[in-house]
Amino acid sequence: MDRIAGEHVNRVARGGFFGGRKNHIAEANGLYYSLLHDTLDSGFMGTEESIFTLMTYLQPKDYKYYMIGEHGMIGTFFEHLKNGEAEVPDNQNTNLYVVTFNFPEQLRYLLESYRGTGFLNKTHKYLINNSTDDSTLPEYEKICEEYGFEHLKQEKNIGICGGRQYAAEHFDTTISKYMIFLEDDMLLKESSRSYE
Repeated sequence: MDRIAGEHVNRVARGGFFGGRKNHIAEANGLYYSLLHDTLDSGFMGTEESIFTLMTYLQPKDYKYYMIGEHGMIGTFFEHLKNGEAEVPDNQNTNLYVVTFNFPEQLRYLLESYRGTGFLNKTHKYLINNSTDDSTLPEYEKICEEYGFEHLKQEKNIGICGGRQYAAEHFDTTISKYMIFLEDDMLLKESSRSYE
């Protein structure tokens, strides 16, 4: 790692939550696979974290990171974000996509956990609704109106991976520079409430 990075490596980039300008996605993809090819050809087998780490060392201006501690728990970043200690793009050039399925109560629970943060206050919001139970639609419509989401109801359940693909394709049609993707159970903070 030190040889490829050109300096001593003393951190690991997990890539658990990341984003950036959409026109840089192809560049990041190219660098990732180039490094993967080069390291494998050199007889080294690492993990995706090895490649992400090298990217932050080789192109530090393009691949910024946020230190979360030795435990590697990404929740640290979200707690800092909630407390105003971490930075998110301070503009309206960010799209927030949330994918949901047949459970508006879970969506409301998610949004309550993000209330008052830049995730909801500084983004264009889109709900990718995979629900197959039409009786849930009135409540979803109510939530979208309350939180300012555009309701993107799908004709069938396209799943989480399909939801990510849909979000990426939709994002490409907009003028926004950044996107965030959440599933409706990715809560910002713990709570004693639960749904069965």
